[in-house]
Amino acid sequence: MQNPTMPSQSTSTTSTTVKPSPLNVALHLTDHSHILLAKLHHLHTLLYPSQSSHSLPFPSSFHTSNIFPNLPKLCLHLSKQFPVHTSKINIDRIDAPAFESLSDGAEMYAQNLEPWVELMVELMTWRERAVRVLLEMSGTVLGLSPGENGVVLGVFMDLFVGFVRVGMVSGRVPRKMIVQVYNVVYGVMKDGRDYGEYGRLVEFVGRYDSVVKGLQEDLGFVSPRIGEVLEAVGPVVFLSTDTRKIRNEGFLSPFHPRYPDILTNSAHPLRAQDLANVTSYREWVLLGYLVCPDELLRVTSIDIALVVLKENLVLPLFRDEYILLHEEYQLYVLPRILEAKRLAKAGRSKQKEADLEYSVAKQVEKVLSEVHEQALLSCDSIHHERRILLKQEIGRMVLFFSDQPSLLAPNIQVVFSAMALAQSEVTWYFQHAGIASSKSKAGNRVVPVEIDPSDPTIGFLLDGIDQLCRLVRKYLA
Repeated sequence: MQNPTMPSQSTSTTSTTVKPSPLNVALHLTDHSHILLAKLHHLHTLLYPSQSSHSLPFPSSFHTSNIFPNLPKLCLHLSKQFPVHTSKINIDRIDAPAFESLSDGAEMYAQNLEPWVELMVELMTWRERAVRVLLEMSGTVLGLSPGENGVVLGVFMDLFVGFVRVGMVSGRVPRKMIVQVYNVVYGVMKDGRDYGEYGRLVEFVGRYDSVVKGLQEDLGFVSPRIGEVLEAVGPVVFLSTDTRKIRNEGFLSPFHPRYPDILTNSAHPLRAQDLANVTSYREWVLLGYLVCPDELLRVTSIDIALVVLKENLVLPLFRDEYILLHEEYQLYVLPRILEAKRLAKAGRSKQKEADLEYSVAKQVEKVLSEVHEQALLSCDSIHHERRILLKQEIGRMVLFFSDQPSLLAPNIQVVFSAMALAQSEVTWYFQHAGIASSKSKAGNRVVPVEIDPSDPTIGFLLDGIDQLCRLVRKYLA
């Protein structure tokens, strides 16, 4: 007879599967995005090893990289015929010698392409999971702002940014050619059968034929949530651009500017913490409005976008990969705004709300049409002024904390904010040095960004960051 105090065998062997929380899944997917970016960047580097080859769709290095068969005409034809099934292209009739060469080396070509086809499958699977998690997190009733559920906000937006970056970098590798050529050589080896994931890959790659439009479509369901987040971080973004207010109010000072006898500046602890994250907030704004352009039609959104757009020309994606920011906005955001303006104008006679929508759309159109010119003229001076402010504030911090080390801990958030802003400015300087940006929609007027290569503020900032780091390490214990 079974002991009543012991659980039954069926109970003891029953295992309950605990579903991981969306937060943990999002963290895992964000980490995975970094791996995908590294793989995509490696593939891009193999195919386009020199900077000059980036301007050509298929340079000579492309077919000598031991990834694709050295049969340029055949590979290019397969890519252009996408999404036509490879069995219907009849490449043996179009280029019989090339097809014969492809058939003879099918096994070798399959081995060369297999890691990159697997990368395409990995990308496809990751995208499906990321879309589900973003949808689940955006549907929560939690408020997402720097002052409310900040941790959840950070995880959600990190995954969002990773999703956009992976999509945009993947658009720089020849996905169509990889899928088509591999399916041909696979069919040669397997008596005409398709690669198992071929159908899904064709659908996935076709969806992102235009990468930004594909991202806009994928992220349409989270667009309202992204708009709310960007409005929430707007005040911090505005503050970060107001050097006079930062100086006068002492946001980066260890003592209150109006009450110098109060050595510990506790006037702005939360704002100081927000300023430490403002580099991420700016990135959220630039990427958020690019892939969720409808959110620019909120009444205050265009002001938030304007202050960030006019001080940036490029947006880094991964390592040395970047996009020309204003060109992307002209191609993929402005047409959506013009369409919204047209619809609002058509409905003005029927709805009073359409008047406001039309007015906002018209204002957004005007800003987006003019901001590129503003950025070319003023972005360097804006950042130079900010570097001077940081140089002065960090210099005062080093002197103050060297003399009063006991006050370093109470003001550590201010120190971290100053170092984060200084790091952001140094990074911006080197990202924009030597950049040439198109000055016209046709892209035939390219002008270099005028940045002083001997700007002394860069050296001061690097030295100031180093001195603050040494002070923190010295008194950490």
